[in-house]
Amino acid sequence: MKRSAKNASSIQNPAATKHPSSFPFLSKGLTAPVFFRCHKSYIININRVEKVLPYADRAYEVTFRNYPAKATMRREKFEELCLMIQK
Repeated sequence: MKRSAKNASSIQNPAATKHPSSFPFLSKGLTAPVFFRCHKSYIININRVEKVLPYADRAYEVTFRNYPAKATMRREKFEELCLMIQK
């Protein structure tokens, strides 16, 4: 993936990445069954999800196996993820 230095991005960990300015670029190269956009600021690898816990009234917190960072997930996206997993 080539990007200009100003908008450079890299995926350093397969669990999650947060880089809003590069999402259109990143989304094109990611496969839908493995990667899931759980929030406007996060794309997650669903194979690395350890647990999803309620975080606020309309949000959840996603934790990953062997990765300390966490991602936020909206309630609507949580329901979408559940439907994906059930298939």
